[in-house]
Parts: sequence; C-alpha cells; structure tokens
Amino acid sequence: ADSDVVRQRLAKLELTYEYTDRLMAFARLRRSQDLETAERALEMLEDLVTEVRTDRGKWNGVVSTSVVREGSYLGRDLESFRQRVEKLRAQAATGEVLARLTDGWGFKLDPDDVGVEQQWFAPDLDDTDWEPIEVDKPWEEQGYPDYDGHAWYRLKLEVKPLWLEQDAVLHFGAVDGEGWVYLNGEMITHHEGWDMPFTAPLDAELVRAGESNLLAVRVWDGSHQGGIWQPVTLRLPAETQ
Repeated sequence: ADSDVVRQRLAKLELTYEYTDRLMAFARLRRSQDLETAERALEMLEDLVTEVRTDRGKWNGVVSTSVVREGSYLGRDLESFRQRVEKLRAQAATGEVLARLTDGWGFKLDPDDVGVEQQWFAPDLDDTDWEPIEVDKPWEEQGYPDYDGHAWYRLKLEVKPLWLEQDAVLHFGAVDGEGWVYLNGEMITHHEGWDMPFTAPLDAELVRAGESNLLAVRVWDGSHQGGIWQPVTLRLPAETQ
C-alpha cells in the first residue's frame, strides 16, 4: 500500500514537471512577433488548457479547475493571447518589405523628458554625441540595464521616389511600451502597446524623395525591458501588392 502511495505521488510530481515545462515552452514563444511562432504558441496553450478542463482524473492534484476557468488565470491568458494572434494575422497582411532599417540608429536617454521641448526630433539637431544602438532588441540588453523612462532614437533615411508612388509605410515590429514617431520634424503617429506591430504612412508632403530624411522615435517605458525591440522596415501596404 505504501509503495502504491509513493508511485501515485511520483506520478503527480512528474505531471507537475510536465505542466511546468509546457507552460514555459509557451512563455518562450509568446513574445515573438512572427505569426507562425505565435500560432504555434497559441496551439500549445490551447492544448494544455483543453486537457486540464476535460481530463480532471489526470490533472487533479496538479492544477486547480479555477486556473483554467474562462476569465481566470490561464483561461484569461488564453483569450488574451487569441486576440493578440488575431492582430498579428491582420498585421501579416501588411506586405512586401522594401527596406530593413537596421543600421545607423542613434540613441539618447531623456530622463528629464526634455526632448520634445528641445526638439530632439528636428532634422538639424546636432546628434554627434548620440550612441549607436540596434533596434531589434531592448535597450536594457545594450548597456542600459536599469533604465526606465523616456529615450530617443534617430535615423537618417533615404526614400526612393518609387516608394512614395507605391504608398510605402514604416512598419515597427514592436516598441515597448509607448512610441511617438517623427519624420523630418513632424509627428506622424503615436502608438501604445508594448508587443504589437504598427505602421506609419510616409507623407509625401514631408518626405524628400531621393534625399536624406530624419526619422526620430521618442519612447516611454515604465518597467522591465523597453525600446524598439523588434525590427523596423519600409513596406508596401497590402492593397498595393
């Protein structure tokens, strides 16, 4: 009898490890902006929640029913992640990549939030003392590990005349957590949502085709990782493909 109890406890312990591993596998994928990866993460969470809801004999003693109930804990997370995947599916319709804006970005912290007043978005600003930075990873991973607050990115951007004729858009994979985008000194869009892609049109009245344009992004992050942590590209809108 004692050996049966031990086996039962070991079985529950193994199941606990399985549950944890499956949750961690989902967690590793959930931040991805790649639609295929996000859909795989959604399938993993759906499978887990469905199992826990339907096979109580297996999961009893490992996971409480309340955890997977709609509106609570994993149930709430599942519905929220479904909505996120739907948004990614909609964003995936935004089309062909014309240019990847990877290199040449300058970066400066703005702890006192003076950048707007001092017009850090202005094309003629002297930004020679700005530090280089990558735009597909948080600033915490690039030498600013404990910083929360405002910061700015700047990039000199050449726009081909054909891109304007094609109504190209700027596409941001994600900015954590709030971003203001300026082009040649004028704000062209504002976005909130740390993990969602967004676009901004290239206003033909602002852009100097074939010449250097100044793209600036003001970012606010209040906690954890921050900045332009997913790629920035120039793309065609879906309807022009």
